[in-house]
Amino acid sequence: MTSWFKIFIDRTQILYNAKYKLKDPIFKEKKKVVVIANAGAPHYPGQFEGIMVELKHFFWNINADVIGYYKYNDTDEVMIKDNEAARLELANAGAQIANLQF
Repeated sequence: MTSWFKIFIDRTQILYNAKYKLKDPIFKEKKKVVVIANAGAPHYPGQFEGIMVELKHFFWNINADVIGYYKYNDTDEVMIKDNEAARLELANAGAQIANLQF
C-alpha cells in the first residue's frame, strides 16, 4: 500500500466514528468494490496480506463488499499493461462487472 493511499484511509476516521460511536453510518447503501493490487517484487507468501487487512476495515466502514480481487506481482520485471494474461483477466473481469445489476 502506498503511503498516499494509507493517508487517505487514515483521513476517513470520521466514517468509523459515525458508524460505531454515533451509530449513524454515513454510507448506508451497500457498495461493491474491486481491488487491483500490484507489487514490484517477485511472489512470496503473504505478499498481499497487509493491504487486505487494511482494506477489510476500510471497506467495512464504507459499507462495501469486495466482488473481485486481482493481484499481480513481479511488476518491476513485467508491467501489468505488458502482461497478456493479466490484461485478459482484467478485461474479462471488467466485462462481468459491466453486466452486474446495482
